[in-house]
Amino acid sequence: ALMKLAQTEEYDALIADMERRIKAIDDADDRDLLTKRYLEFKSWDTIAAEMFISKRKAYYLHNKALKSLQSDAVSFT
Repeated sequence: ALMKLAQTEEYDALIADMERRIKAIDDADDRDLLTKRYLEFKSWDTIAAEMFISKRKAYYLHNKALKSLQSDAVSFT
């Protein structure tokens, strides 16, 4: 039970860190897409439909958003 608790705490910390990083991104569309994918765990089809874009455009925005996430990122260490 203790191991499961430690894993849950670690998972919660990772999610909190991802949320903090996403909220720091300037571009609203990038923030929206990353929130839908990594915090709400939505499918690409759902994300595309909710954002009124094609799945191809969602993939393009995702790639761009990840680059901005990396450039804004603080290292894990």
